Amino acid sequence: MKNITVQTLFVIFLIANNLSAQMVGNLTNGLVAYYPLYSDINDYSGNGNNLVLSGSGSSFNAGSLFVSQNDYLYSQNKIGISGNQNRTVSVWIKPTHTPANSNEGYLASWGVGNSFWADSTLIYTSSFATVTSPTFAYVLSGSWVGIPAPATNNEWINITFVYENNPNTITFYLNGIINSNLVGSSTIFPNTTDTQFIINARTTSPLVNNAGGLGINGSYKDIFIYDRALSSSEVAQLVPEPSALSLLAVGLGVVLRRRRRTV
Repeated sequence: MKNITVQTLFVIFLIANNLSAQMVGNLTNGLVAYYPLYSDINDYSGNGNNLVLSGSGSSFNAGSLFVSQNDYLYSQNKIGISGNQNRTVSVWIKPTHTPANSNEGYLASWGVGNSFWADSTLIYTSSFATVTSPTFAYVLSGSWVGIPAPATNNEWINITFVYENNPNTITFYLNGIINSNLVGSSTIFPNTTDTQFIINARTTSPLVNNAGGLGINGSYKDIFIYDRALSSSEVAQLVPEPSALSLLAVGLGVVLRRRRRTV
């Protein structure tokens, strides 16, 4: 890694994923945080949004991080996405069960009150509104928007959520394919407060909330957060082969950190 360059990493990514240089550049544009969760809980975007693990019930296994329902992770810094700003959150998850309560199953969160019940909260549950089957949902300004999901216990699935403020649009992707698209709804005008990012959110200090609930027993890997709305083609390229982007993001983190030390 001594002589690594951004150009070399681009070549690696191009060969691995057969993409154009323009597409590679697009996938790194607006990247706020990237957590491979292969062997550590650091942010490899170069932005220094490293994670802290709350407890000891988690472990790395087969290139992912198993997190118990009693544990959660949170970023050392605020995530930097607030107000009505565009955003994209992409999470690979392999749950061992589907949470049955509406106050459980929080995959990723940041927003009001620095707690799990907030704007920008990605949920996986079997108790969403009148839906009794497994469902992914997202919270914006206290309102839930959800989509049915296939049974995913003990199977890897990618859920990518995109919010675009002009026009006001929510888009859910399952494994890189659009599942639901909502346009112009009154529930999709967020007023998000910039806080830390939380994975497997629950109600333990320092992220206190008065409601109950647990996280998910399950494994996480390749979590991406953008401060812009990814296009359908970008999501399709991002999701199927995350390992290729992992090489790029890890290398970019090395390059950026070395540049800081030499300035």
